[in-house]
Amino acid sequence: MDAANPAATATRARAIGALRAMMSARWIDAVEEELVQRGEAFFQLGGAGHEASAVLADHLGPQDWLQPHYRSRALLV
Repeated sequence: MDAANPAATATRARAIGALRAMMSARWIDAVEEELVQRGEAFFQLGGAGHEASAVLADHLGPQDWLQPHYRSRALLV
């Protein structure tokens, strides 16, 4: 991290947070698929391919409304 450049540090932290949300969403998909394969869940609706929606989280405020759906998992994580 660049202690001399707080903006770069904040940008890096936001990027890492978004990446973690994207990876978590993929992991949740994998766990759900495994549950279906074992017969412990009836169906699974994956959100693969929509992980980039996690980037929106930093740009939303309390005044913003969301209409999430099953592919919004990364944003909601």
